[in-house]
Amino acid sequence: MCLSLANGSLLYNFNFLDRIFNYSPTAYFALGFAAFLALNFAFYYFCRQIFLDKIKPFLATLVLATGYIGAGTFLEVYDSLTLFPSLAFIFLSLSFLINGLRKDKISFEIVASLILLAISIVALRVRAFTYIIPVLAVIYLFPGK
Repeated sequence: MCLSLANGSLLYNFNFLDRIFNYSPTAYFALGFAAFLALNFAFYYFCRQIFLDKIKPFLATLVLATGYIGAGTFLEVYDSLTLFPSLAFIFLSLSFLINGLRKDKISFEIVASLILLAISIVALRVRAFTYIIPVLAVIYLFPGK
């Protein structure tokens, strides 16, 4: 199952997964569910860095999980296996960037943020051209000490 994206890139991960799972829908659903959980945990961690609270990040994650992005694309194998890991990496990247900017020096968090951003742009190329916008917004909103 070699699918092509509207961006022009090929989904090599589906060829790899086809060799492992064949055409078992249960395996793809389980993998999509794991990606869905990873996205929700990454988004919750990102919201914890912004709100510095416990209830607001939970409510924001609940909206993400039950809204169009979470529940709406969860049932589509293509979106859950490509979009969810990409968003999870970008939310973790932004979380590490916020932590690094609060320390007011080049730290492990900033380097980890750049590595996760590179992974989300290069390896998971779904809608990756817009990922620089949230990074610039975080740098603007959290300028450091």
